[in-house]
Amino acid sequence: MKKEEINKLFEGLLNKYFDLKMVSLCTSDGFGILHQSRLDDEVELDRVSAITSSLVSLGNASSKQIIGGNLHSTIVETDNGNLLIKKLKLAEKELVLSIVTSKKMLLGEANYLITMCAKNIALM
Repeated sequence: MKKEEINKLFEGLLNKYFDLKMVSLCTSDGFGILHQSRLDDEVELDRVSAITSSLVSLGNASSKQIIGGNLHSTIVETDNGNLLIKKLKLAEKELVLSIVTSKKMLLGEANYLITMCAKNIALM
């Protein structure tokens, strides 16, 4: 995984999608890798990493207990926008990709965007 390539991918997404507000990548245990944002209230990479990895852990535990399957993604809808979180595996490392969108971006479009971003990272 090359941080430079992922950083360019994140920059390209933020430039292409006006309603995309943040893109972040961290390890499943909460250590930040890369983060780009244009949120009004800037959120630090360490904080985003801790929150999103915790949400993935909780979602994974609850999905196994309630549904009986493995977690693929989590969506948090708010008044101001949406947070989408996706698990991915890269070179035997479990990672967490997250994006924040404005309320204007449709959830289907946001889900497609994070899925394509995860696939591009997996190819690097």
